[in-house]
Amino acid sequence: MRRLALALLLTPAFAHGQSLWVDPDGRPNPASWELIRALADVGQRGLDPADYSAAHWQALASELEGASVGRDSIIAELDQGLTVAFIEALSDLHGGRIDPAALGYQLHLRREAFDPAAIAGRALTSGRIADAFDDAEPRLLQYRHIEVALAQYRILARDSTLVRVPPIRGVTRSGDPLPEAPILRRWLAALGDLPSAGPPASDDVYDESLVRAVRGFQQRRGLDSSGMLDPATVAALRQPVSWYVRRLELALERLRWLPDRDTGQVVVVDIPAFRLWVLDSLRSSAAPTLAMNAIVGQAFGKQTPVLEQTMQSVVFRPYWDVPSPITRREIVPELRRDPNYLAKNDMELVPSTPPGQAIAALLAGRARVRQRPGPDNALGLIKFVFPNDRDIYLHSTPAQQLFLRTRRDFSHGCIRLEHPAALAEYVLRGNLGWTLARIDSAMQGTKTFEVELRRSIPVLVFYATAVAWPDGRVAFYPDIYGHDARLDRALRERSAAGAAPDVALRRTDRQGITDSR
Repeated sequence: MRRLALALLLTPAFAHGQSLWVDPDGRPNPASWELIRALADVGQRGLDPADYSAAHWQALASELEGASVGRDSIIAELDQGLTVAFIEALSDLHGGRIDPAALGYQLHLRREAFDPAAIAGRALTSGRIADAFDDAEPRLLQYRHIEVALAQYRILARDSTLVRVPPIRGVTRSGDPLPEAPILRRWLAALGDLPSAGPPASDDVYDESLVRAVRGFQQRRGLDSSGMLDPATVAALRQPVSWYVRRLELALERLRWLPDRDTGQVVVVDIPAFRLWVLDSLRSSAAPTLAMNAIVGQAFGKQTPVLEQTMQSVVFRPYWDVPSPITRREIVPELRRDPNYLAKNDMELVPSTPPGQAIAALLAGRARVRQRPGPDNALGLIKFVFPNDRDIYLHSTPAQQLFLRTRRDFSHGCIRLEHPAALAEYVLRGNLGWTLARIDSAMQGTKTFEVELRRSIPVLVFYATAVAWPDGRVAFYPDIYGHDARLDRALRERSAAGAAPDVALRRTDRQGITDSR
């Protein structure tokens, strides 16, 4: 049994010879059966019923129904085990099974007080066990959308008539022959990309209805939305339904790490989606106040970190203080090849250093490189400051052409924005007089200056490959940093180890539940 230490936290009722889950006549009571059903159904909530021994408790309760000997030991095991499983499941549903810090994420978020034992106790008192599971889950709108999608994809996974798309070689364009068209049509309809619009004009042609459906599928999968069946699109089409199910389960796990903010604006960047949203709150059902494309850190060696901080200021016409790793890795080699590299790129040493001593000063840490403000500055004409130990900013960029790309991991780790002035107008709403015209004037001016926000705004740089759009449809993006693979492995190792102490888990001290009926 996972977390055997919880067995020591038995309820006062059981300590005095009473059982929470067994009637005085020695039969499992209705609450026990309701809890067993709820544990068996946690897969619909993105958890694994095996983690809570759901099948074992069902078998044990059935055994108790007909047992004539050894009843006391069965009652003791059932009472103890169901108590532990109940509290564990509630805790996992609320805060997740894996500590994000164990994966290197800087999500040190304040969470509201949550006492799974108290919730379990109230459920026993009211006789509504299943409600406790609903109460434990996050109230985030994104979470609700993903959970609905999980139920839909689980139904698809059980459909034995749904045939996977076969290999399709080469590139198929509109009007081309396509013998696999009936299978593709059924698959796209099952995934929700092809609405029912009557019989196709031909069963063996890649017609316009299929092209439109494939284009929608490509948009939801983070692919170039050409509408053509190219190798990347076919590979994505051939992924089994189980792949989608797992992506949704991983997304739910990540969302459990977040606080249940019922009010308050938040800026959210999802790394694999290459998108930024401004939300009225994480619970809001309203469309995002603002949405734009973003560029994030390169997948190899320059990844954007997952973190949560608070935006405090906006800097117009910023200097770019080149981080020391970039200086050593990129600037110094360039200086060795070309002593005039800094001047050509509008850079300078701080403090000023004779040219012949520049490299030695940089390597010794006696000087640093910064790029002067201007339209060619790497940070563009504006940056948004949310202090963090990784020196990550939101900022503009002179390389606007990169926003036309579908995959946009091009930066050194900071996040470049497609429409930075629009974000500045939003975050400066609390600062009197900062209209869009004034923002544009400051960006195009000659002075470098910083404006402190009168109302700070949380910034959440997140990583989820399954994301619900405002209309509830779910998009699935490439796992560009391999974070899905790491989280999947951590969850599987946790399950295999039975949540042993050496597995990095989110756990809080818990108290036994009491039966106040």
